[in-house]
Amino acid sequence: MDERTWQVGYTELEDSFRTGDLILMHGADATSGMIEVLEDSPWSHVTMVVRSRDVGLDLKDHPLLVWESNPFSKLEDVELRKTKTGPMLEDLRVRIASAHEQHDTRFLWRSLHVDRGAIDLGPRLRAIIEEIHDATFPSRFGMMFELAAGRDLGREGDLEHFFCSELIGHTYKHLGLLSKRYPAAGYAPMDFLSKYNLPLLKGAWLGPEVEFVPDLED
Repeated sequence: MDERTWQVGYTELEDSFRTGDLILMHGADATSGMIEVLEDSPWSHVTMVVRSRDVGLDLKDHPLLVWESNPFSKLEDVELRKTKTGPMLEDLRVRIASAHEQHDTRFLWRSLHVDRGAIDLGPRLRAIIEEIHDATFPSRFGMMFELAAGRDLGREGDLEHFFCSELIGHTYKHLGLLSKRYPAAGYAPMDFLSKYNLPLLKGAWLGPEVEFVPDLED
């Protein structure tokens, strides 16, 4: 008998999402395919959940956001009110639906467990967003160069360009959740899977992978 991959619906998880949780995506486009082949992993993109109230945004229509860096998003940043590449805050529901319609076919959730009050998570995340929100996504060559330099040479990237896993690494590091021994540019999406044991701090840990489907029209 074939091994079954158990899945739940996005709407069944939505109330459980908290700031700092991770969502990984598997894409069917050419760039995603290249990343997945190089990593030997089915996950080519990593994002972070943000509850808008945690970062001081009064967005009743957008209670759940996603913090991500993307080279081709057609969605509007809910705070900057424009489309751009690089670090963005987007409505999570809209992002999941759009991703599923365009190219992403699988989704994975990992919950962050940490004393959020002890690390002052909301204000610290707000400061991180304000510092790098205007950054952009590097070119494809730039992304591969930064990743290789980060992994092989321990070289940190600049604050002007972020690829997806670099943004999450940078954000976790500056929240005090991730060791500063390793450059943010050295992280790939696969590093945020449970089998790679991220060097987390402050007693933080990430829950097991939960694969979900975008059941927003069900």
